[in-house]
Amino acid sequence: MKLIKNCLKCNKEFKTWSCRVKIGFGKYCSYKCKSLSQKGKATWNKNKRGIWSIEQRNHLANLTRLGIIGNKGKKFSAEHKRKMGLAISIALKGRKLSEATKQKMRGRIPWNKGKKMPQISGEKNVHWKGGITALNFQIRHSLEYKIYREKGFQRDNYTCQECGERGKINFDHYPISFSTFLHRLKIKNLQEALLSKELWDISNGRTLCVPCHRKTDTYGKNLTKVRKL
Repeated sequence: MKLIKNCLKCNKEFKTWSCRVKIGFGKYCSYKCKSLSQKGKATWNKNKRGIWSIEQRNHLANLTRLGIIGNKGKKFSAEHKRKMGLAISIALKGRKLSEATKQKMRGRIPWNKGKKMPQISGEKNVHWKGGITALNFQIRHSLEYKIYREKGFQRDNYTCQECGERGKINFDHYPISFSTFLHRLKIKNLQEALLSKELWDISNGRTLCVPCHRKTDTYGKNLTKVRKL
């Protein structure tokens, strides 16, 4: 049965059910009035001690530590992680950030900036090829490499060999990535690289636009997919 009552905060008349009044509800016309009425009041358990006995507190602490209750230390399966990631991506899809949030993100320093991670660095990394990064950098910035790229572009008429696009092109070392090729030829310094004929053979490369290059197995993060020849 519906009743008409007056709000204890704003004295406004509102309708509520008699069953709610019996169990102690139906005192306020809205959540806003209810929250305003609680403002300044102390919580029911403030300065109260001994609500939980020492045995009960220890028991709850042990249950939490063992992972029986709560998520502390809990390990999720790969399928569970995939579902959580999917749910988050759906929740954030199409979300537009405010200018204030963008400003905060621009000035935020990543948690791992400047931090070394020895557990996945050097020889422990899956992409380790014997420390040839510095050599790779020297070769890619040499005059011989620039000439090698230009010859490849001229042969392919500055056109992507996958989609036919012109402009914003790269010369992809194919079918093996440039760094892997250096490793297989056992080139240890710049002088050996300059004297190698196989390394500068343009038949080992092709012209690709940036989007097509990113889809190849020899591009950056895709290197783990390269087949062993």
